[in-house]
Amino acid sequence: LHSPFFMKWPAVLPAGGTVDTPVSHIDVFSTAAAAAGAPLPGDRVIDGVDLIPYATGRAEGDAHDALFWRSGDLQVVMADGWKLQVDGRQDKRWLYQLDTDPTEQRNLAEAEPERVRELQDRLDAFNREVGPRHFPVLIENAVPIDRTRAEGDHLPLTEDPTEFASHAAATVAGADPRERDDVPGDAEEDAPRPARDGDARLGDDAKRSL
Repeated sequence: LHSPFFMKWPAVLPAGGTVDTPVSHIDVFSTAAAAAGAPLPGDRVIDGVDLIPYATGRAEGDAHDALFWRSGDLQVVMADGWKLQVDGRQDKRWLYQLDTDPTEQRNLAEAEPERVRELQDRLDAFNREVGPRHFPVLIENAVPIDRTRAEGDHLPLTEDPTEFASHAAATVAGADPRERDDVPGDAEEDAPRPARDGDARLGDDAKRSL
């Protein structure tokens, strides 16, 4: 879950600053409202936080106690430097310690069952709070796996972006992109394989993404 997030406000934000705490797209609303001096709605829970104090150095520590993502059968909770990814369709879980393994190479789910239960409890509580999905999932694509070129065991990826589009079309037609042997945690995860539909070149420094 690594995505560029840039902020520019020369009158307020110092140039070249960074925010080390994990943030999310949900923070854009709260940050924009604070910058405009607009109050947040009081009739609903607003999960996002104002990032201006963190960008200016007036606030320290983590902006969020935990962050959550849901996309079809895939769900993620990230908290305290740990990330738990759950695939409900395959009933699989992947646990990563992001401080020491930021590219998510080592699945610690079996070695850390207590941590898995703790994060699963947090994910379950989040799902109870937000309730069921209000709209159907219309399309699912395979999760591309990439590794940095600095590592000798990176997975080769296709350079043809049309292959990804053809895979998406097959998904709409009813194919199941999750029936693959290149999802995180599979036995052949570390073995090189030929490029397949659904792969996408993420760049030399790309990391695994949900």
